[in-house]
Amino acid sequence: MEFTREQIREACLKLPPELQDEIFNLNIAPMVKGWGNKYELHVDRTGTLADEIGLVLFGLVPSSEFVSRLKKLELGTEKTNSLATEINETIFKKIRSNLRAASETPVSALTPTKTEGIESVSKTESPIAKPETKLQSAFDKNKLLAEIENPSPASVEVKTVPPPVNLPAQGVVIGESIYRGEQKSVRLKEDDRRRHIFMLGKTGTGKTTLFENMIDQDIREGKGVCFIDPHGDTVEEILGY
Repeated sequence: MEFTREQIREACLKLPPELQDEIFNLNIAPMVKGWGNKYELHVDRTGTLADEIGLVLFGLVPSSEFVSRLKKLELGTEKTNSLATEINETIFKKIRSNLRAASETPVSALTPTKTEGIESVSKTESPIAKPETKLQSAFDKNKLLAEIENPSPASVEVKTVPPPVNLPAQGVVIGESIYRGEQKSVRLKEDDRRRHIFMLGKTGTGKTTLFENMIDQDIREGKGVCFIDPHGDTVEEILGY
């Protein structure tokens, strides 16, 4: 991203209080998540979309450049224009119309113009407002990505199915199956572990934790273990077993 966290923070604090309130009250994060799902954006590109909307709202990027900057999402011309129009109608136009009635003598003014089907706004200079951490928190891309990668249980539909009837009775425990009140350990047999194992999952789903638990069991049973850690933090955990 071409702007530092400090630059974004300063731009946020320079927004007039009424504009900060308008942005916060729009609850933009769920909208961005919805557009990511609708346009089948990868999680990283959903984060990029959040960045681009924020840069316009905070006055760091002219809204006249918004459509062209969305091309980095690689949606194609038709979908890019459709997405830009939705954002324009849902966010940019709404903020502009609400600000008109916010105050007869606003600290800052937005002057709308039409550019590439998007409402363009130019921000005049304004005094630095008092920090509004609620706005920064409401538009935190990292929190948005965390919710996309690790959705809360209430937002995910999960179908409960019984475990396989031939679950191994011996081997390293990799999980627990709970079905209709009955709890069973899910194990990986020694013979299966002699073949390659490839763990797949999004960030935060527990891949490293699974390996740590398997290693812990091996150490407690006196088995040899080799773990290669390119970062070093997980090894520190394992050395404590």
